[in-house]
Amino acid sequence: MNVLCVPSSIVVPGVGKVEKDPRTGLWRTFKFFETHLGPVRGIISQPWFDALMEGLTDAEEANVLEYYTGGVAMASADASTFVSLFSTNPSDAGSGATEHSWAGYARVDFTNNQTNWSDATGTAPTVVSNDVAIAFSQKTDAGSVSGTGFGIHSAVTAGSLRLFGALSPTVSISQNDTPSFAIGALDHQLGDPGDTY
Repeated sequence: MNVLCVPSSIVVPGVGKVEKDPRTGLWRTFKFFETHLGPVRGIISQPWFDALMEGLTDAEEANVLEYYTGGVAMASADASTFVSLFSTNPSDAGSGATEHSWAGYARVDFTNNQTNWSDATGTAPTVVSNDVAIAFSQKTDAGSVSGTGFGIHSAVTAGSLRLFGALSPTVSISQNDTPSFAIGALDHQLGDPGDTY
């Protein structure tokens, strides 16, 4: 059995101070985004680690603001969410990431519907969570790789990076590990700066 020891608060580059919520056991951030999009958190299992969503890419932030100010029409929702794991996280511009490539690795095709995602609940912030586990393929090749973050994309390969997040702390994924987000572990949160995340 692996035992993971984590501090009560840490500083994540590009995010700021994050502190473990004693009520939920999840990490929360004190940084708010320009669009007032709250952090997205999750717990990923086998191996276990906490995930902290940094937010939308710059392009997606612009799309949201221009939609609400009448600048452009919002594109139709993606039919599927494609979830990735990174060994190097992207910048806010959505570039510079290194995606994993272990034997058999692929982004998880997670259909966008109300079977896989919950209805939005709450008001401070409003939350949508995964109702079905998000499981990656088992790492079958030898050796270990470092997991530093994850992303949500518009396509199974290439496509647009919509959202991304840093894993806190980073994790070592070894042979025969099968990383997955448990049901209810990946929360999309949207709210005001005064809300409790």
